[in-house]
Amino acid sequence: MYRERHSPATSIVLALFSFALTALGQQSFGQQSIRTPEAPLYQSFEPSPSRTSFVHLGPFSGNADVGIGYSFTDNSNLTESDKISLNQVFEQLDLELAWVLSPFNRIDLIIGGQLQENFYSSGTNALNLLILPGSEIRLQAKVGDVLLQAFEQFAITQDPVSDATVAGQTNLNRLTNTVGVSALASLSHVNLELQFDYTYSDNLSGSTLPTQEGGDLRNSLHLGTRLGIEAGPTLSYGLAGDASYNTGAGEADTNVLSGGVFVRGRVTSLLSVDAGAGILVGSGPGAGKPGYYAYLSARHEFSRTLRMLLGIRHDSEFSSGLGVSESNNFNLTAQVDLTRRWSVAVSPFLNFGSVITGELPGAYTQYGISVDSSYALSKRLNATFNYRFAKRDGSGSSVNGGSVNGGSVNGGSQNYTQNYFSVSLVYRF
Repeated sequence: MYRERHSPATSIVLALFSFALTALGQQSFGQQSIRTPEAPLYQSFEPSPSRTSFVHLGPFSGNADVGIGYSFTDNSNLTESDKISLNQVFEQLDLELAWVLSPFNRIDLIIGGQLQENFYSSGTNALNLLILPGSEIRLQAKVGDVLLQAFEQFAITQDPVSDATVAGQTNLNRLTNTVGVSALASLSHVNLELQFDYTYSDNLSGSTLPTQEGGDLRNSLHLGTRLGIEAGPTLSYGLAGDASYNTGAGEADTNVLSGGVFVRGRVTSLLSVDAGAGILVGSGPGAGKPGYYAYLSARHEFSRTLRMLLGIRHDSEFSSGLGVSESNNFNLTAQVDLTRRWSVAVSPFLNFGSVITGELPGAYTQYGISVDSSYALSKRLNATFNYRFAKRDGSGSSVNGGSVNGGSVNGGSQNYTQNYFSVSLVYRF
């Protein structure tokens, strides 16, 4: 592998990789399907047309950047009254490294994280760690016609807006860790995949949800299978089935069986899709009667300067612990290169549904928009600006919300409006 020179426009695309994940993490990854821990594909833009190496760390090579930034939030505790503003300074690190032993044998390391120093208007200070969803260690090896993978995926979610079922919280401090193995066997134009994984989810110290049914802890065992038929070199369709057993600190254990159809891969050289739909049955809160799931995730390159991500999903999902909600999520991101150095992404989002068990039972609607901009100051240095508006309306009972690392502010409710601003400097190696 070799080091390649890049234009400012390519540097912009690479820089946007990290904050596109950040924006999606804020809007889409606060909850997890009760069927499977897998997130739909095509949640971020491709970082570059080719996988070019920038850094070498021992046998690993790939992309890396570091950054420093400042953000302001006018309603960090997500309430209608007794609002607490937040000034935050953060340092970030993004790694996307691979140790390639052969075309089918490799080790991948992807980590995106921030160290956040929070200064609240109430006089409280806090130090938090954020690890972006999508961070993982993955080992891949091919034995004959079978592709074997072992992986560990981990995240620490802080942003409460990322979970539409939450209000009255400043930091989620939610740890999620999934370890698993999978085997993919190919025979002619038919692929059979089996996956087994275990997910552990808990709220770290500093975030308490005392009325959460089932507590904050969740353990999930999942077995999934996928039978795909190749419709082209990069496109397949077929049948999918999942079984999961979810238990926690309380008595709200949930067992789920689901089955349906899927299509995933490149439809054209410019359009990639991951779509599926099926039935969902089981026992426990949110799974006591037959339901359905459906999702569509798509990435489209309209031109060299305009690209789009689309996400639509209906599912039953976990937030904290075994709290279950039936949710509908819509996300759209349009990214345009205004000049060779300047790129802007606009992302409206809408989430609505009903909390079945959890802290705030009842119907809710959350919507908003984010604007993310990156400007290449030089070949390696980029300046970014982010703004997000988010609003939530809930129909359930009020809460004594607004906790700041275990403390509370009275007068919270299920409704909130929040404005978030962020600026940062990112240096790419």
